[in-house]
Amino acid sequence: VNLLRANDYNPNFVYKKEMELLKFSIEKNGWIQPILITKDYVIIDGFHRATLSKVHNNITKEGKVPCCILDISEQ
Repeated sequence: VNLLRANDYNPNFVYKKEMELLKFSIEKNGWIQPILITKDYVIIDGFHRATLSKVHNNITKEGKVPCCILDISEQ
């Protein structure tokens, strides 16, 4: 999870209550959807899940989270 980086084209703002609900969902249901990243570890989708996993170790497995790498160019 520490290798993942935010992209620079999305403001990635969410209210605290929604983050709490997302954390609750991951704790209760597990990881339903992996974080989508580039081969350089830039997050395409799943910034909030990645952020939570960096702050709350209990939703990771030994510091790891499920990711899918999408091999695309930045353009």
